[in-house]
Amino acid sequence: MATSTGPQHLEAPATAGSSSSTTGGTYTLLHSLNGTTDGQQARLGLQATDGNLYGEAVFGGGTNSIGTIFKVTTSETYTVLYSFVGNQGDYGENFLTQHTNGLIYGTTASGGAVTNGGVLFSLNVGLAPFAKLVTTSGKVDSSLEILGHGLTGTTSVKFNGVAATTFSVSSDTYMTATVPSGAKTGTVTVTAPSGIYNSSRQFRVTPTISSIAPTVGAAGTVITINGTGLTQTTKVTVGGVNVTSFTINSDSKVSATAPTGVKTGKVVVTTSGGSATSASTFSVIPTILSFSPTSGPVGTSVVITGTGLSQTNQVTFNGTTATVFTINSDTQVTATVPTGATTGKIAITTTGGVATSATNFTVM
Repeated sequence: MATSTGPQHLEAPATAGSSSSTTGGTYTLLHSLNGTTDGQQARLGLQATDGNLYGEAVFGGGTNSIGTIFKVTTSETYTVLYSFVGNQGDYGENFLTQHTNGLIYGTTASGGAVTNGGVLFSLNVGLAPFAKLVTTSGKVDSSLEILGHGLTGTTSVKFNGVAATTFSVSSDTYMTATVPSGAKTGTVTVTAPSGIYNSSRQFRVTPTISSIAPTVGAAGTVITINGTGLTQTTKVTVGGVNVTSFTINSDSKVSATAPTGVKTGKVVVTTSGGSATSASTFSVIPTILSFSPTSGPVGTSVVITGTGLSQTNQVTFNGTTATVFTINSDTQVTATVPTGATTGKIAITTTGGVATSATNFTVM
């Protein structure tokens, strides 16, 4: 790949051999530093709030060849922002960091106006001040720590537009806010006399499930799910089966209709902020609606029709266990009349319970 004499576009080279497959994916050479104006021995360690990457090169750059500060944009453009001058620092060997005031800070290994012991510097690339979240996820009523500047006198904290009813400013650079009911996953916005500050990362409101009711039922049963952080529910499953119909009643309640083919198991709610699993199990009660034929000798294949049959683990004929049965679907099981069977009810046992036929099967 050709070397650079200035700012370069980091476009994947069209020449053969510029990319290669590895066990971890595909490696692509984006840019080769030219060793002069680009710098040498680059260290790329900061993604700032504009999405761009910033770093330092230890050597090269300018007329003194004592290091550079560079930027790689989201469109993969490499640009030298500053070439070190000895009395203002040289050999930038450490990673950069961004303060909540928007400025980028770093250090050099040597240089400076006094003892050549290095410098601490700031770089202003026009990035706006922001709020930094100490944690990026939490439940309703949990406390979120926020770092910033100019926080004194804060009048509002919002979670993706939903106002926190409780917040406390400890200092000009630190405050806490309680995640409010109805909070949504998204940007946290702090409004203060000094300005409006958006969080550099999204805050995820994680859902919880405190209870489900009822805990037994069948396909078509409406299950009430109680919890927190449910406003942005996107998916509900019961026993691993997707619910096709659910209603978000409030941030603390969702109503879901147990779907066809529902299985005994946990209820799981998925939102923009994560997933929550019920502590209780929803048990699907099986039913037997009919069977055919209604009579026959040992060895007869009997088709049993009902609901909630997908988790069948036992079939009996008047108490005698069938050693052979097949689960055809959630509504149908085929069982072979076992040796020793006598005339009586057919019973099916599933993970969720037992169903017994209304009429007898006659063993001939």
